Amino acid sequence: MNLTRPAQLQMMDTAPAYCLHIGMAGLSILRSGFPQHIGMKALSTICTLLLCLSASLPTHAVSSGGAGGPMPRIVNGQAVAPSTPPDLKQARRNEQQAQAMVQKVIAYLREHGPDKTIAEINSPHGPFRDGELYVFLFDGRKEAFCLAHGAYPNLIGKDLRHIRDPDGVLPAIEIMKVGKSRTGRGWVDYRWPHPISHKIEKKRTYVERHGNYVLGAGITREH
Repeated sequence: MNLTRPAQLQMMDTAPAYCLHIGMAGLSILRSGFPQHIGMKALSTICTLLLCLSASLPTHAVSSGGAGGPMPRIVNGQAVAPSTPPDLKQARRNEQQAQAMVQKVIAYLREHGPDKTIAEINSPHGPFRDGELYVFLFDGRKEAFCLAHGAYPNLIGKDLRHIRDPDGVLPAIEIMKVGKSRTGRGWVDYRWPHPISHKIEKKRTYVERHGNYVLGAGITREH
């Protein structure tokens, strides 16, 4: 099972790209010199319209495994890379916060037991959601069986061993390796859909074993 971008986005990227590329190509021709009899004014008008159209059409993110990211904006005839949306910037968290979130869940697990902890992890408005941070919990007695997942409830109750990221990494297998290691804690790097943007991004997850459970919380890696 490979991770792919949502199917409904796959057909919505090409129109802005074609308009942008044609418009930019036309501007290049104009700057390099163009025979007067073809009609420089007409060509210039067409290029400008295409550039404006490319900027106004809806654009969507592509998966990290492709050539992508959001389409650039056009500013004064130049392509400008878009900035990260403000809500996404505010959602970013760091490694210390990921570790602290896992420790918070472990403390809750000790006090309230597994049933209530699993219910709170699975709650979209529970105490274990913070920006891009969420928690998952695996059954430590099995290979990679998901008991709770704070972002993707469709994974709950499933064996995740065969989910593969675009680089060929099997995240659940690597997570369980860390959980079953001598120290029972550590970090795993892979690619995974972001819980807010749903783009497949580089992810760094802190993993720790507690009794019969393996827990994790991860952040987006910028590099």
